[in-house]
Amino acid sequence: MEYQEKQKIKQTLIELLQTDEELRRIILEIILPAEIKQMLDELRQFREDSNKMFEAMDKRFEALIKEMNERFQQVDKRFEALIKEMNERFQQVDKRFEALIKEMTSLRVEVSALGGRLGRGFEDVIRQTLSVVAGVEIKEVKRLIMWDDVGEVYGHPENVEFDAYASNGQKFLIEVKSFAKREDVLMFSKKATWAEKKLGQVNKILIAAYIDDDAYRICSGLGIIVVSRNIVPKEPEEILRL
Repeated sequence: MEYQEKQKIKQTLIELLQTDEELRRIILEIILPAEIKQMLDELRQFREDSNKMFEAMDKRFEALIKEMNERFQQVDKRFEALIKEMNERFQQVDKRFEALIKEMTSLRVEVSALGGRLGRGFEDVIRQTLSVVAGVEIKEVKRLIMWDDVGEVYGHPENVEFDAYASNGQKFLIEVKSFAKREDVLMFSKKATWAEKKLGQVNKILIAAYIDDDAYRICSGLGIIVVSRNIVPKEPEEILRL
């Protein structure tokens, strides 16, 4: 065979090897030892397995990223909900504080009366109380002391004192207590009933910063008007049985 033909065949074979994968495989199987072919097969299989493994890892990584994003979104939502809840609670606290301030303001008559019981503002406090409670305007308020020469109130002759007395056609007897209990109410009622014998019909008003619920119920039954915003449960009494 001439050299040119050999070169031509050689060139054709090179081109086929470059373009025909099946031909390359056949030639490799012919010329390569079995050990090398096994190594190549193992390498090929390793590459395929590696590709599959990396694809699986990519999918797992994408799933992990997706899960983390979802969890972060949930955390953001929970955090936003927590912030919202805290804001609502602070608003409730603000409202309660405003209500407390309002209640404290509404107690100014009682507190002022107790604080200024012997002071110059006492008369003004009584006027304000009568204006709010009875809807009457009073010009003069005074402390009232009446002599009980028979001893109907205390069991022996004694002065009977009232914290305030006012009149504008209607007559008002006012008692002021820091904490009104059952015995305070009963004594006030007894004094007022005795005073009516000399003064005529009177309106009885009890001003108390605090009053227990038992005393409050008694006032209702005795026709005593109560000016107080703090009605507290009565303390239990210890009874000694002989």
